[in-house]
Formats: sequence, C-alpha cells, structure tokens
Amino acid sequence: MLNNLKKIIDKSPICIMILDKNGVVIYHNDIIEKKIGKKLIGLKLVNEFKWKILEYIDIENTDKIVLEKSIQDKNGNDIELLVNAYVYEKKYIVCYCTNITKIKNYNKNMKYAFSQLEESKRKAEMSDKLKSSFLASVSHEIRTPLNAIIGFSRLLLKNNKSNKEKYIDIIEKNSESLTNLIDDIIDLSKIEVNEISIKSNKCILIEIMSELYNNHYNKTKKDVKLILDENLTNVIIYTDLNRLKQILNNLISNSIKFTHNGYIKFGYKLEQNVIIFYVQDTGIGIDIRDHEYIFESFTQLDAKNSKKYGGTGLGLSITKKLVELLGGKIWLESELNKGSIFYFTIPSDYVQKISNEYDNIDRFEKRKLNWKNKNILIVEDDDYSSMILMTIINKTNANCKIVKNGLDAITEIKNNNYDVIILDLKLPDIHSYDLLKKIKNLKKIPIIAQIPLKTNELISEIFKKGFDNFILKPVDTYNLLKKLNEYINN
Repeated sequence: MLNNLKKIIDKSPICIMILDKNGVVIYHNDIIEKKIGKKLIGLKLVNEFKWKILEYIDIENTDKIVLEKSIQDKNGNDIELLVNAYVYEKKYIVCYCTNITKIKNYNKNMKYAFSQLEESKRKAEMSDKLKSSFLASVSHEIRTPLNAIIGFSRLLLKNNKSNKEKYIDIIEKNSESLTNLIDDIIDLSKIEVNEISIKSNKCILIEIMSELYNNHYNKTKKDVKLILDENLTNVIIYTDLNRLKQILNNLISNSIKFTHNGYIKFGYKLEQNVIIFYVQDTGIGIDIRDHEYIFESFTQLDAKNSKKYGGTGLGLSITKKLVELLGGKIWLESELNKGSIFYFTIPSDYVQKISNEYDNIDRFEKRKLNWKNKNILIVEDDDYSSMILMTIINKTNANCKIVKNGLDAITEIKNNNYDVIILDLKLPDIHSYDLLKKIKNLKKIPIIAQIPLKTNELISEIFKKGFDNFILKPVDTYNLLKKLNEYINN
C-alpha cells in the first residue's frame, strides 16, 4: 500500500518537496527532476534557487505559509510556482508547488491588454478633444481672413482711393493666410491616408536658400532681421525638392509669426556627409515642458497665444511628418522668452560640394523689371485669373495678350512671335497637354503651366509632358515674375 502511495505521489503533476529544518531537500517527487534536469535531494534550496524559505517560516511557531516563487527549467525558461508550505512535527517543511506560469502570463497579458485599452481610450478622448478644438480653430481661421477679404473688397467698391493700397494689402495677406490653411488641411489629410509620394530630385542647396530668403525677407516685422547664413558650403543632394522647401518654409514662417524683435537666421551645416538644417529665432520661445508635445497634430500649447497669434496647430505637425517621410528627424532647442532653434536632417545617398561663391545667390527683385518689346501670351478661360496675370505683367511694360481657348491660342501663335506662354491646365475645348504638344510642334517657345494644386505627382507629370515650368494658383507676384524673367532674358 505504501509503495502504491509513493508511486502516486511520484507521478503527481504537482511538485512535492520535503525539507529538513535547515532547508535541505530530503525528498521530492519525479516531476521536479523532469522539469529542472537534476535531483535536488541533499541540496539547499537557498543555494539552488535563491529560495530563502526559512526567512518566512519559523519551524517552531509557524504552521503554514503561501508564497510565489520562480525557478528555471532545464531549458532556461522561467517557471512561476505557487508554494503551499506546511510544518510537520516541527521537524520538516512540506512544500506543494503548483505551476502557475500560464495563469501569470494570462494575467500579465490581460493586464497589458487592459492598459492598452485604457491608453487607446485616453488617446481617443484626447483626439476627440483636440479635433473639436481644431474644428473650432479652423472655423475661426477661415472666417477671419474671409471677413477681411469680403469687407475690404466692399470698401474698395466704394472707391475709397485714399486707403486703396492699404485695403489691397490686407486682402492679399488674408488671401494668402486662407490659401496656406487650405494647403495645410490637404497635406495633413494626404499624410494621414498615406497618399504622399516622395520623389528624388537634384537639390542645389544655395539656390534653395536663396529662393527662401527672397520669399520671406519682406514678411518679417519691422524690428526683425531675416538672415541667411553666409558661411554655407554649397552642396548638391538628392531628395524631394518640393517637400524640402515646404519644411523650411513652414519653419521660417513659424519663426516670423512668433518673433517681434531681434532676428531670424536659417541655413545648414555639413557634418560627416550629413546635412543638418536649422532655423533660429529670438522669438517667444517654448517652455521645455512642452517640447514633447509641440509636433503633435492639432496642438497649440497656449490658449492665450493661439488667440493672439492665430493658427490651427498643424504647421509643425505636418513639418515633422514630412521630415520623417524623407527619412530624417527633427528636434528643437528652446526656452520660454529666449527664442528657439529648430534642427532637422535629411539623408541623401549623394552629397557633392560645388562652388562656394555666395555672390551667386539669387536676389531677384520684381521692381527692377523692364520688359519693353517682350511678348507674353496668356491662355486662360477664367476672366478673373487672366485679369490678375495681366495686371501683374503690365507693370513690367511687356506686351501681354489673352486668349480663352486652344483654337485661338494656335491661331495667335501662328501669326505672332511670343517670348513665353502661360497655359492654364484646364481649357474648355482641348486638353492642355494636347495643346502643349501642338504649340511645341509649331514653335520652340517656353511654356509655363498654371496649376491649381502643387503635388509631386502633378509637377512630375507636367515636366514629363514638356512644360518648362509652372506657377501655382493663387498667383504669387514674386514667383510669377521671377519665373517669367528666366525665359524672357535668356
């Protein structure tokens, strides 16, 4: 009978051990040896498994205890045990060890799952809160410039000549704000659904910096100086040209917005074949506690500032996402009331140093233009769009002609000589690509596309079809005249 009982105990799936009062194993059943790969009889648990069981049991006064311990099996895997320890005749400690590894793992997984659910819930609630705030902000940001555009347009209609230039300037600035807001919303939507494709272009960095300087130098406040680093090593890299410009434009515009005196300086450094771009300002700065949130979508760190400065909290979020799409990283150094420096890197498989002549930087200025005896053809069916183009170009003394369809354009080109053509992408009687091909077959004239939306796909396509350049609606006076000047004076 006793032998049968011993066999039953030996084959039990529960680990059973008997220790003497010194913690030495004097008996254990078979499952322990199978699990750990050796016998423990004659060994102290404190030496084998770091089990200091005698710290928990006073063999003279304790009847039983329950505790959790872990051991490693013969393969090095952790086994979690629930140990029920009993004192027998104040001489022996009998331990019943149940394997609770699966239960512990299950509890751990459930705890992790619940924590993930809680985190998802928290993020969802935060997202809803931010999006609600964003929608309210967007509504305000759209209505504010629209109010200015409509209001001052009505004042212009009343022939208030004394304030005409002031009103026009207000309308232009608010129209630009509205356009930028729409562009931000479109970009964020495309990023969220992964619809932005990245192209690799040849980028001559000095030229890009020059263009950015010219685009922003007259947008700063009265007591703020815009500085382009004069110690730039001119290099060529390959990355997405338009997205690189967009990133830098966003950062410079952000600095202009929050800097009231001092300077804004931008440029780049070449460190071990890595380009580090930077935009530095002496603006209001960012509290160090807010650095980790500054790039999150819809985030504006200070409600008072958001009312004072406007904006939707999208600019830096889009900038970070674009930097990451290009394979780079972005970070900042900033303290409240001490200005900010934003850095970002753009990796390139190819970095080539070229001429370091800073004087080659383009400082094109529209007021110096005189295109007398130059001929420009505008192919545009929308009266307002063609009127804007005509008004800008007429200030250069050029001869400007407008036609509304492809048939008239062909007739005009056959009968007259033009230095450059501006061709809208949408015409009533012919696809612009077909018209482009017909014009190129007639005469070798530079043709600039007028496009409604700036996307990498569209820009790639128009160059592939044979356009020489492009301008974006709504028309930016500086960029229009600069691009026309490239072809008129060549």
